Amino acid sequence: MRVPFVLQKPVKLRTIVEQYWDLNVSKIRLYRLELERKKLIKFTSGAGQEELYNYCNRPERTILEHVKSVLAKYIF
Repeated sequence: MRVPFVLQKPVKLRTIVEQYWDLNVSKIRLYRLELERKKLIKFTSGAGQEELYNYCNRPERTILEHVKSVLAKYIF
């Protein structure tokens, strides 16, 4: 992997903190990223191939179907 041209020269720590680090990340976002990482690892394993296929080829749902499922899950 090649290093981007911008990062080939010395960079001050202040610049890294201001421009590259996300210091406002929430715990919820970190939790979701961890779940996504685990799902990706599962999909790339031999045992997760069928689940990956099903995930990629699942039937598309309409917006109305999504709204109904959200209402059923959180309101009723």
